[in-house]
Parts: sequence; structure tokens; C-alpha cells
Amino acid sequence: MKRTNTWVKMSERKPEHGQEVYYFFNIVGVHRGFYELQELQEEIFGPGYMVDVFLQKDGFGFLTDDVTHWMDIDDCSVFPPDEPTLN
Repeated sequence: MKRTNTWVKMSERKPEHGQEVYYFFNIVGVHRGFYELQELQEEIFGPGYMVDVFLQKDGFGFLTDDVTHWMDIDDCSVFPPDEPTLN
């Protein structure tokens, strides 16, 4: 399988729940971790409020809806990958 190092915009497509990915947010750069779609507390946010969560693989942090791009681990040939080109 040819690895293309392709970044995917979150606005175009989201990873699968539990998928291991590289993810990018401009302020903190590139990290490796897992994607989860989580429902937040109904008492605070209302019923069915879902949020994108990226959990760092090392367990020392997470990002939510700030992530703009992601890349499938299996699509990456450079570790860590270069940051995506922002348009």
C-alpha cells in the first residue's frame, strides 16, 4: 500500500470512532492519538450535544473541536508528518 501522507480536513470527513490518527491544531501542532465522538453532560449542554475529542496516545492530554486536520496512521510514511498546508 502506498502511503500518501494526506491530511483530511475535519470539515470534509471525520475519523472513525476509536481510530488512531495524527491530528493537527495550529497552536499546538501535530500529535498522535485516538479519535472519539463523545456526548457531553445533558444537564449542562442539553440532550444529544456531541463533541469531537482527540486523546493523546501517551495519555497526557486531549483536544476537542479545535482540531482542523487529521491523518490516518496507516497513510503516514514520515514520522511525525509535516503540518498540513492551511488555506
